[in-house]
Amino acid sequence: MYVVSSHMDKPLETAIPNSKFEIPIQAGAALTDRRICEVNDHDGFAESISAENKRYCEGTAIYWIGRHLDSDYVGVEHYRRRFLLSDKELEALLDQGVDVITTKPMPAEQSIRMDYVKDHYGGDWMAMMSLLKKHDPDHYDLYEKEAEGTQFHYGSINIMKQELFRLYCDWMFPIAREFSGITPLKTDSYNGRDTAFIMERLSHFFVMRMKAEGKNVVERGILTPLTYKEIAGDHIPEGYMDYTKSVYEAASVIHYMGGTKPWKKDRTPSEVYDLFDRAFFLTDERLV
Repeated sequence: MYVVSSHMDKPLETAIPNSKFEIPIQAGAALTDRRICEVNDHDGFAESISAENKRYCEGTAIYWIGRHLDSDYVGVEHYRRRFLLSDKELEALLDQGVDVITTKPMPAEQSIRMDYVKDHYGGDWMAMMSLLKKHDPDHYDLYEKEAEGTQFHYGSINIMKQELFRLYCDWMFPIAREFSGITPLKTDSYNGRDTAFIMERLSHFFVMRMKAEGKNVVERGILTPLTYKEIAGDHIPEGYMDYTKSVYEAASVIHYMGGTKPWKKDRTPSEVYDLFDRAFFLTDERLV
């Protein structure tokens, strides 16, 4: 399982140690001489799209991973968004032969389509749907249906059997590359990541297609390390992952937006939204 990071990432308050299954990979390595880990998406790779990282974000690393498949299962996480899975739990799931492990879905305010149009560019959504109809007409009705759904597997964070990950990449990247070729560059840095935002939706559509085809898809929560200090103090205690899992088992997603203030019960909804993007907590006195 690859953990994607870049030289532009903000440092974490408390870094999470990699498990024996996790391999750091640097995305956007073509844009800098700095190397932050042994594996990157550019050096020695003739097909590299690393130079397009500002639009693709983690997508440039996913592309590299899709061209270097050498294990039965392949996964992608972000440096600050990790599956709530211990090594023992992950091994058990893989031994059971699951097809896909993905994030617990995040609820949309209106629908996946409407939320995207509200937060980004409506023309980009239309371009993506047009390309889906062109590249995958057999499943287009499913994608249209899911676009109006209210549950979204976000982040392009997945673990899949090798053959499914290959299918995923072979399906997604022709759409993503054509999308980036026909849509204009955005002037603001946030929406400049347009291809990455589209790929998140494509990743969700692929997962839902796998479900529709009867694949064994397992959902797990996501924790970002930025919340570690709030829960665990200045160090990671023994058994922290087990404790965290027990606390967040019912969480759809814990998505920290950059704030560092401790969690408080009396924080207003608007303040919560500023700090957490649709985060859900179990009631636990140790968190308040």
